[in-house]
Parts: sequence; structure tokens; C-alpha cells
Amino acid sequence: MTTSGLTQRLHRLGVAAGVEGSSLHRLRHSVATYLVGNGKLLKAQARLGHRDPATTLRHYSHATPLDDQDIADDLDTLLNQD
Repeated sequence: MTTSGLTQRLHRLGVAAGVEGSSLHRLRHSVATYLVGNGKLLKAQARLGHRDPATTLRHYSHATPLDDQDIADDLDTLLNQD
């Protein structure tokens, strides 16, 4: 299947599912955002074909969780053990 054929097929599936503006680029971006958001930067890098993980992080840093509460809780537990 060609890229054009795949693009058309994805568009038809999107229309049938009621998804506006579906495209391969958006699917690629969604998968990468999901992977980075779940701490799988290297898997996202490999899937996107980036040679350097910094490239992936530069484009998808918005998806990295910045909440350190779980780490703070773990450290608190460690430091306050009896």
C-alpha cells in the first residue's frame, strides 16, 4: 500500500467514525505524545525515527509529566521509616 492509499484509507475511517481532520501526521503525533507522556521517550524516539532523543524531547516535552508528587511521597516514606 502506498502512503497516499494509507492516507485515504485513514481519512475514510475517520469520517466513518465521526473524527474530524484525521491524518497520518496527527496519528503519529498522538502516538508519540502518548509514549512520551508515559515515560517511554526511547520508544517514541525509535518509532519516530529520530537519531537523537533530544530531538524527540524537544518536540514532545509538553507531554512529559512535571508532577513530582509521587517522587516526593516516596522520599518522604523512605526518610520517615521507623
